Amino acid sequence: GGGSDEPELEVVVERGPKGIGIVTDQNNVIVQNTGQPKLQVGDKIVAVENVPVTRIKGVADVLKEVLVKGQTEYKFVIQRGGKGSLESVLAALARTEADAIAETGLSAQDTRGCEELVSVAASLEGMGGVNEAD
Repeated sequence: GGGSDEPELEVVVERGPKGIGIVTDQNNVIVQNTGQPKLQVGDKIVAVENVPVTRIKGVADVLKEVLVKGQTEYKFVIQRGGKGSLESVLAALARTEADAIAETGLSAQDTRGCEELVSVAASLEGMGGVNEAD
């Protein structure tokens, strides 16, 4: 190694029934993390089970190589807190935020429709059921 000033950490990652539960970008930086409390979004994966992860041979490729049926724990070497990882995360966040905005744009119209229905239902209730005493 050498050359990089970012500290490398060794993390033991548990593989669940659905896999490892992380999504990495083309730089092998974690942009989504659903199943790994020990890993963080923004961590750059340097090696898995002592097999180096590169741009050509990404995390998924290395995992395919090292995965052993029945083995649930794998040793990841990561770099945390680098500038490059932050840029990747911000880019991923911008993408997901754009998706979220697109989704909320759709649901805002739906809720307006629901409010109308609710107010109609309320006015019907007000009309009926007043003179039940008879």
